[in-house]
Amino acid sequence: VYGHRDRVDEVRDLARSVRDGDYLYIRNYMPHLGYNQTTAWPDLGEIRHEFYRLTDRAKMTDAQWHFAGPTRPLEELYDCRKDPRNLNNLVKSADHKKVLARLRKEHLRHLTKTRDLGFIPEYEAWMAFQESSGWEVGQSGKIDLKAVRKAASAVGSGKEKAFFANLRSENELVRYWGAIGFAGMKGNLGEKAEGALLEALKDSSPSVRIEAANALALKGKTAPSLPVLIKELEHKNLIVVTHAARTIELLGSKAAKAVPAMQACLKRAYEIRPPDLSPVIVLPGDEDMAMFVGFSCQAFLAKMKRKP
Repeated sequence: VYGHRDRVDEVRDLARSVRDGDYLYIRNYMPHLGYNQTTAWPDLGEIRHEFYRLTDRAKMTDAQWHFAGPTRPLEELYDCRKDPRNLNNLVKSADHKKVLARLRKEHLRHLTKTRDLGFIPEYEAWMAFQESSGWEVGQSGKIDLKAVRKAASAVGSGKEKAFFANLRSENELVRYWGAIGFAGMKGNLGEKAEGALLEALKDSSPSVRIEAANALALKGKTAPSLPVLIKELEHKNLIVVTHAARTIELLGSKAAKAVPAMQACLKRAYEIRPPDLSPVIVLPGDEDMAMFVGFSCQAFLAKMKRKP
């Protein structure tokens, strides 16, 4: 059994899993993002706010922190018969090396066989699928999915040199993952890395621009990066706007100067989808994307204690 996790509403993510009769293997391609990301619709429930209130590494068990903490393991392996709640990660277990290798291999085989297009950022996927279906694009071989997956696999485990090379790639999809790699990297940016990210703020791909801006902002370089994110809030394609708004939301106080732009963005979202329309009503195209834009704008403005 194969599992897939991609964007849900405004929450961006990418993870894949493989389950056989005994074991569950999970590969997190955005391990710098935790399991318990803030998200507007589930956050209507009181239990979510209890999670946030109680999140404290010093007071939580390892299992609790695994869910509530700000990051995730790159890989997870669970014995579902002995550990049905999936609390004991066996990735580092010497006794399970063969199981890990087998399921890791099966995971990669399945990605290749199915031409998994989830590694393509949404805007670029949208553009690629305008003339034909995703299936046709995947089967055509026009997109070097192996190179894109390799770049994605480096996030959370690669070194600055690898991210730098990916960010300089001629392939915009590889550049996207190179920028994400820098966003998830611990420590300060080197001079070359910072220069490459600054250059990427002018990339032809809005997805690369947004992720490069995010990487810089997370490292405290908001002066050059925040204006880029603010500009993307005005993009004509709401997929790009959703990406930029969520990025600003997660930056929180680092992006405080984006308050007026997020207020304007929320107004635009409300003009497309009225705020009194129930979220359970699914509508096509921009009307649903506008709801997700609104989720991020509302959450950010509430965090900044500003009125929409």
